[in-house]
Amino acid sequence: MWPLVICSVFAVAIALERLVVFMFRSPPMQTRSLLQKLNQLLEKGEEDKAVKAVQTARGPVARVVECLFFYRNKPPKLRDEIVNREASQQLAILETRLNWLATIGHLSPMLGLLGTVAGLISCFHSIELQGGQVQPGDLASGIWQALLTTVFGLCVALPSLATYQFFDRWAGNVALQMQWAVSYLHEWLNIEPDSSEESFPQGEEPNELDDEPEHESVKSKEVGVSVE
Repeated sequence: MWPLVICSVFAVAIALERLVVFMFRSPPMQTRSLLQKLNQLLEKGEEDKAVKAVQTARGPVARVVECLFFYRNKPPKLRDEIVNREASQQLAILETRLNWLATIGHLSPMLGLLGTVAGLISCFHSIELQGGQVQPGDLASGIWQALLTTVFGLCVALPSLATYQFFDRWAGNVALQMQWAVSYLHEWLNIEPDSSEESFPQGEEPNELDDEPEHESVKSKEVGVSVE
């Protein structure tokens, strides 16, 4: 039981700490307001004010946009690599210790089951020591006490996994916002993305055997930040 208590304390502490980090670094609606402000400033030609607005903003999207502003005159391939690196670093900060929640969520039921099995073994061992002369009430008492560890393990695991999925989805939304922000900056600043790598859309493969293919292969340009 005590290992489950420790797991529950760790899960609550990690969840609260990550909630503070996510709310401070990536509050809801921050990206939309930042992009609207940048669009207005860049349409007026006030690029210096746009850079200052990005520098004063907080959050991972602002840091990626700031990186793109700073390296926009670099060669496209180098610039995109730097922006991708900054995006991955920002996401790594958000996802710190999230895997602990997943680990607690997977281990807690196993610990609870282990406690139940150990309790049942102890219960049946006591029956053996008494020569089988036990009352049904005594047996039921030992069994339900042993099953409590499984229930407690599930009570720890379910909120932990739900919290992990919540923050993981939040981090995924931040990654999408980074892609959108970089794509918008490419458009507003007339920045050419790196097109040295070509790929086919998902589900389509080039057909070299057909002389006259029905559909031409689509060349996709790598635009924005790709974070897996």
